[in-house]
Amino acid sequence: MKTKILTIFVIYLLIFSKGWAQTADKTACINNLTAANTLYEKAQFAEAISLLEPCIQSGQMKKNEADAYRILGLCYLQMNNEAKTNDAIAHLLKANNNYQQFPFNDPKEFTKIVNSFTVQSKLTLGIKTGFNFSFPNITQAYSIKPATLETQSGRGQFLGITGDYFFKQKTFGINAWTAASTLVFTENVIFNDIEKINFKEELKYVDIGLEFKYFPMKKARIQPYLGLGVNMLILRSAISNVVYTNSYLGTKNESSRDMEVEGFVSSIVYNGIVDFGINAKAGKGVLGLGLQHGYAFSLSNNPEARYDNLEYTLSNQWVDCDVKLNYLNVYVTYSFPLLWRVYK
Repeated sequence: MKTKILTIFVIYLLIFSKGWAQTADKTACINNLTAANTLYEKAQFAEAISLLEPCIQSGQMKKNEADAYRILGLCYLQMNNEAKTNDAIAHLLKANNNYQQFPFNDPKEFTKIVNSFTVQSKLTLGIKTGFNFSFPNITQAYSIKPATLETQSGRGQFLGITGDYFFKQKTFGINAWTAASTLVFTENVIFNDIEKINFKEELKYVDIGLEFKYFPMKKARIQPYLGLGVNMLILRSAISNVVYTNSYLGTKNESSRDMEVEGFVSSIVYNGIVDFGINAKAGKGVLGLGLQHGYAFSLSNNPEARYDNLEYTLSNQWVDCDVKLNYLNVYVTYSFPLLWRVYK
């Protein structure tokens, strides 16, 4: 029992000692930062560098990294070491990407070098939300007796996350997203102007997409872009609300069908994507507005299950139709930079 207590005490002591040592190292490095600034003002550049570099390399200056690299850059500038001056300034701008907009009162030569660098977001992550309009394209209709088919677009919504990776110069980028999306449309089947069946379809998907973006005005405050890509809609649920009316008999019947359970809807739909939008800096992030058109490559219905429910088909005298469901997303995004690129 005593041995166990002693072992626990020793382990605790070692952990405490390690934590105390790290705290002491951080405190020492913060003191070194103040001392290095004083040495720089006294033109003792080599001595200032010798205080800062070990702390930076040990990782004890994370919270004060920008200040440390600024003093390093100033020292190397005075020592006419161009390569190390540029390296220190590049690290300064990575640690504080807003330094060009809010600099200290630095020497003009140092400020000139700072402003010669380009600072741009390399990777962003944010939210994407909005509403959509569905445009059903009927490629073929199947009916037991003659019928007229009319379609109406509907409005749905979506919410998800989006991420952008920008290549150097920020002329081109890759955008990926995943979202919960709902597409809505209506089919009206009319028999001899007397009988009418109204199908209101509500399809819920997981939208996973990828597109390449082109930014023609990369230095403008408001940046337009054009995107081309593909996406995959994975079915989550499909409900069809059906209203049958007979104007001659004065009857009206309402019902609902779970199209996913019955297998009448394709589990995966593929689309081509054309995207146009604008980005602008807003606060600490980037605000985007855009229009995204999805052009269906595949049918939203499942032709193989067309005649599975013969009882329903015979009672309504209507089979179904082949639909390619195109849509238009009207969206807004707000993203935050995760990684930065600094270059000349």
